[in-house]
Amino acid sequence: MLSNAYQIRRSARAKLVRIVVSIDKVEVVAPVRMPQQQIAQFVRSKQDWITAAQANVRLKAAAIVRLSPSAYREGALIPYQGSHYALTLNPTALKRIKVVFDSQFLVSIPTSLDSLNQEVAIKQALTAWMKQAVKVMIMHYVQLHSPRCQLVPRMVRVKTQKSRWGSCSSNNDITINWLLILAPPLIGYLS
Repeated sequence: MLSNAYQIRRSARAKLVRIVVSIDKVEVVAPVRMPQQQIAQFVRSKQDWITAAQANVRLKAAAIVRLSPSAYREGALIPYQGSHYALTLNPTALKRIKVVFDSQFLVSIPTSLDSLNQEVAIKQALTAWMKQAVKVMIMHYVQLHSPRCQLVPRMVRVKTQKSRWGSCSSNNDITINWLLILAPPLIGYLS
């Protein structure tokens, strides 16, 4: 990485300088009054770490692409909680796609949907279903652990994030990456 191939973001909340590596950029978050020269020196000292972090981010992104099926058709294997489950399509008179999970993904497809848009619609429906499944799971864990931690989130959001699995803001807002639903559950860790 070239020494000038990073963006600097000044933050009044930052006490120390930190580096955030995502798939498309390297961002240095620095206190407002930190001199540019000190930031550049810090980045140079972390060059090996930045290179390793960029490789790690690329590897994770490639793994996510490999997890996704090449086509959303009958029999495609859909990743979910560390395993792959068959996709079964069921033509229906319903006006909207319906997703049900029961040891496989059963997707009811409106017969009125043309074949050109069918795969895109199936992918969108599965993604929406998984985002909702993550939200339900997270709300369960929030209710389970809030009394013990004496923290109650104002809001719980499920998003697609490039470089984080989740975060909690200073206002106790929780943001979770929906792609966590693809990973195996950690038995006994969150219960």
